[in-house]
Amino acid sequence: RAKPLESGGKGHPKICISVRKRPISDKERRRKDHDSVTCLHPVVWVHSAKLRVDGITKYLDHNSFCFDYSFDEKSTTEDVYRHSAMPLVEFLCCGKG
Repeated sequence: RAKPLESGGKGHPKICISVRKRPISDKERRRKDHDSVTCLHPVVWVHSAKLRVDGITKYLDHNSFCFDYSFDEKSTTEDVYRHSAMPLVEFLCCGKG
């Protein structure tokens, strides 16, 4: 069950930030593109292919971003709704918003 909206101070509800990764397309697979995003809830890693100063040596640079919820390519629309939209709908239907 999704968490109810929490107070973000001064009686206002907390804003929830969510991100959903899309699956790699068939076109991207045919081009042998690398999967540049990894979701390990609640952290999302972005992998960027780079070249060293020598212009020859390749490496991956990894940057992480933290969200309230992160959904990988296997997550269903129901999962996203249950954790991201349902608490907001319940909040609004209770007359609080």
